[in-house]
Amino acid sequence: MIALIALAGPAFAQIPLGAITAYKPEMLRVYSQTGVRLDGQRSRADLPPLPTTIVAIGDGGQLGVRSGNTNIFLRGMDVDFTLNEAGRARIGCSQVSAGVRPQGAVVPGPRAGGGSSDDCLVRGTGQ
Repeated sequence: MIALIALAGPAFAQIPLGAITAYKPEMLRVYSQTGVRLDGQRSRADLPPLPTTIVAIGDGGQLGVRSGNTNIFLRGMDVDFTLNEAGRARIGCSQVSAGVRPQGAVVPGPRAGGGSSDDCLVRGTGQ
């Protein structure tokens, strides 16, 4: 019975999807899983220490991180982040080379997540 519990434990763990490596503004808007803006803003000091693991993608494409015993979601434009294969697969990203970007484009592709080098569906806008 103990062996079954030990094997079942990792199945419930959240799969890392990438990492947030920097918070850009001093104060960040925070969202729920469904993309609803939560009251107020949080300062960088009140967010998880960096780098922090992306554990979920919100319904609106926001990046979810663990804060205390809950997930909070941040806009892609408010952070620098990297996605691993699981994260890119979850939101439909593809690596973009500079050669396929329109001339003079600063960000990768029209669907860029702001802080990523991938052409992703990560949303940079909020409500």
